[in-house]
Amino acid sequence: MDKKEVSEIRKAVTSYGIISKLCGCYVNHEKKKLLVYKNLFAALEEREENRYTAIIKKALSGQIDGTLFNIDLVPAARGKRPEYELLKRLNDSGLEDDELIDEFYDTVIANFPYGENYLILIINSSYDVPGKAEDGSVMEDASDYMHRFINAFICPVKLSKEGLFYNEDKNNIETRMTDWLVGDPLTAIMFPSFNERYTDDHELLLYLRKDNDAVSELLWDMLGCNMPFSAKKQRSIVTELFDDTLSGKYDSATVNEIYGELFRRSESEEEYNKILDKDELKNILRDSGVAEEGISEFDKGYEERLEGNKKIPAENLINKKAVVIKTSGVEIKADTDIAESIEERMIDGRKFLLVPVSEFIKINDVNTKV
Repeated sequence: MDKKEVSEIRKAVTSYGIISKLCGCYVNHEKKKLLVYKNLFAALEEREENRYTAIIKKALSGQIDGTLFNIDLVPAARGKRPEYELLKRLNDSGLEDDELIDEFYDTVIANFPYGENYLILIINSSYDVPGKAEDGSVMEDASDYMHRFINAFICPVKLSKEGLFYNEDKNNIETRMTDWLVGDPLTAIMFPSFNERYTDDHELLLYLRKDNDAVSELLWDMLGCNMPFSAKKQRSIVTELFDDTLSGKYDSATVNEIYGELFRRSESEEEYNKILDKDELKNILRDSGVAEEGISEFDKGYEERLEGNKKIPAENLINKKAVVIKTSGVEIKADTDIAESIEERMIDGRKFLLVPVSEFIKINDVNTKV
């Protein structure tokens, strides 16, 4: 799925009332089911519906290859993995078969090594896909076919803190007791995928808030898939690879040129320019003057540490808001448009960083004379 297709599904799920049923299973840290429930989504009270909708929206948000990942299920389908067949049967059932739902819960519980309480949610939706005119405009009254799919979520359930609160009904300050609160999803899937606006049961869309060993094990055990890295992990690894490749061998101008190109790629209007693979990253290093020996080291490190993450959005690799420059006892945080103006210069045999000054200088928030 691409950004437009995810956006279309998110809008349909959260705005068009296409969700039929919602099923849930509350599991404690000992892997015991404490509650199993099932509701028609339309029958929920408004506040409940809004909260569930927020969870759904969260799990369909973010950047492709950042927090959302397209997971190839062809090997699972060819191998007729029981868990893959379970997903297909669960979707085909429209969440009408309670035994299938329980089987899904049991499969997740058995394969999810999570030592805390959590909630498994499943919803099913039927999206009457609007047709498109030759100019690409959506024709709301012309449907091509129905896309039926499920979304499944795993949400942590944590104990809230005790404290004081204002009771509006009693007009009084009272003690708030602790409650078990459902948090935003750790991970979620949408199956089947929605590729080129058609159902694709050889792929699912994975939401991953952050790297989690329990989620990684669940994905491998259920579908035989390696979990991709989150945006934070991608950035951390590539930064370390850059440091291994460049450290002590190249000056700040080379580093600035590399990150300048990454920033330009992230701002590109062309989607294909914004997504980088290993070869494109190597070309950026090469164009910035890095020797082939260093590029070869980067290639090897990328294969070893980023296997399964073939493409990475450029914006995952940079801080768009600021550039941080560190030296002994000093840290400079500069806006990205200012950073390129910072230069190194030798003065009286010592190297200094020259920072351009605008209309003011502050020290500990106190204005000085410029």
